[in-house]
Amino acid sequence: RLERELQMDSCAFLDRSAVDIIAFAHYFNVPLSATFCAAIQQLQYDLIFFLDPLPEMLYKQCDERKESYREALDLHMLIQEVYKEQGYHLICVPFD
Repeated sequence: RLERELQMDSCAFLDRSAVDIIAFAHYFNVPLSATFCAAIQQLQYDLIFFLDPLPEMLYKQCDERKESYREALDLHMLIQEVYKEQGYHLICVPFD
């Protein structure tokens, strides 16, 4: 909802998008409705900056980060694949 309210002539940075939900749904075996998938096809992001994952020594599993480091890496790769499948060119940003 909030994403739809953004002004089209302004710049906004989002830390997640609806495209990420596809990857999470695949990872956790959650089916997505045809309506949701059709809505995602209507989205268009101009630029996708894809941040490298945290090094393992900085990764701390907690209430907000429920996945283990290995699971987080798997999700990271899956999210990257889904963006590419959706036709996006990713601008990879190294950790440093």
